[in-house]
This record gives sequence, structure tokens and C-alpha cells, in this order.
Amino acid sequence: MSNCAMTRRWQLILPVVGLLVFAALTYHSVRMNRELKRGHSRYFYWSSLPLDSEPSKGRISTNGPCNNSDPTCVEFDPAVMWVEPGWLTDFLVLTAAPAFLLGGLMVSALARLGVSKVFGFFAVMPFLLLAWYCFLGWLLDGRRNRRFRKVQASLSP
Repeated sequence: MSNCAMTRRWQLILPVVGLLVFAALTYHSVRMNRELKRGHSRYFYWSSLPLDSEPSKGRISTNGPCNNSDPTCVEFDPAVMWVEPGWLTDFLVLTAAPAFLLGGLMVSALARLGVSKVFGFFAVMPFLLLAWYCFLGWLLDGRRNRRFRKVQASLSP
């Protein structure tokens, strides 16, 4: 293996693995949503994360009944459907927590503009995961390369 390929090993492996895991979890979520839904539902569950497909319909009241003077209030609690995330989801979310936090902020900002959270999530998250895992790979490769150079320096006369 060439020196260039060895120095960038984790920068290539981590993003590919991260995107494959995200794709597998997305596939599982799509299948789960199809099985559980009988007709149209406002929410798409990516693992245990409810994504509002129609954020322009108004906010959700989870604190009790809506006030009649607030026309944007919708009485519905998406938490009535309990979805237990698996270990693979937990692993992905923990290892890419900064990407998911930034993605949550971006999806919320897009939802305020009327963009579906489902569309926003799937438009934003793959790029954020790719960038995050590339950054982690860059850190790991840099650490490994520094160790390799130290060993080479100590072996050369």
C-alpha cells in the first residue's frame, strides 16, 4: 500500500462506514413506518426521532388542550408511538453527536421556513455525517502518522 493511502486510511473508512450505517438505519425506518402506518401520518419516525412532514400546519400542543384563540395549535402528541432505538442507532448517534446536534438545529431552522423536517433531515444529515466522519478520520490518521514518524526517526541512524 502506498504511503499516501496509508496516511489517509481512516479518512476514507469512517465516512463510508458512517454513511452505510445511516443508510441501513434509514432503510429499517422506512420499512417500520410502512408497516405501522395505515394511511397518511404527519410524522415519519427515523428510529425514535419523529420528523414532522407538515411543519407549516402549526405547532403541537403537548401541554394540554389548545386555546381556541390560537389557530396554529394542533392537538396531537407524537410521543404516543414509542419506538425503541437499537444499539446500532445509539452507536451512530453517540459517535456522530455533533453532526446530529447541528443537523437538528438546521432541520428546525428549515422547518420554521415551512420545509418538511423529513426532507430537511435527509437533505442535511448525510453531508453532516460525511463531514464529521472525515474530520474524525483526519484526527485519527494525524495521530497515527505522528507515531509512525516518531518510530521512523528513532530507527534511523
